[in-house]
Formats: sequence, C-alpha cells, structure tokens
Amino acid sequence: MRVLIVENEFAELKNVFEAASLYYFESKLQYDVCGLSQHLKDYIGVTYYDYIFVDIDLSVNSAKDGYGVIFDLIYDYGVSSGNIIVMTGHNKIHEELKIKGLPALQILSKPIDMDEVYYALNGGNEL
Repeated sequence: MRVLIVENEFAELKNVFEAASLYYFESKLQYDVCGLSQHLKDYIGVTYYDYIFVDIDLSVNSAKDGYGVIFDLIYDYGVSSGNIIVMTGHNKIHEELKIKGLPALQILSKPIDMDEVYYALNGGNEL
C-alpha cells in the first residue's frame, strides 16, 4: 500500500507511520511526504497513491491550507474523497468542510497513533 502524507511537520508523525507499517503492514507501507502545497503536483499524477493524508493546518510557507489541498485533490486531480484522510486538531472540522463546499471525509484527530492509521487505511473497519 502506498500513501501520500501532506504534512509540514512530518517529523512529529514519522514514528506513528513507521510503527503502523511494521506492526500492521509487515513493513510494506510505503509513503511519500509532501511538506508544502505547491509541491503537490510533483507527487499527484506521477505516483499512484491508495490514500492521501492531509493536515488541515499547513505551514505559512505553504501556498494553500489543507482545505485548498483537498479541493485541488478532488476537483483538479480527480482523487476520490474516499481516498482522502484528514488529520487535524480542530473539533469543528466537519462543519468547516461543509462550509467550504467539500464532502464529508474520514477524520483523524491529532495526536494520532498507529492503530488509527491502520483503522483509516483499513477503510474505517475495526481492528
């Protein structure tokens, strides 16, 4: 399985994804990290991803926030909303997605752990 992680502070999540890969995916979970929204085009269309994790709060150096990235993924790159997983610390994320005209998406509340990563990549099915 291959995933793209759109996150500017990936160092804080690296151990979570490494542990999930080791424990649940026999070290076969492959991932790329895109730290800035303006680099998204370097990944999408070049490599196929089963799922894309998007942090809603990207760096001020990023041209777009996570909402803009999600919009581009769905409407410019044709990524299915079922393949997008949002990572956030915001508790009103569902309302914000709706206000911005985006579909309901799978949400992981930060901080996340390896079990939540597995759960998300397993289509939301229980362990």
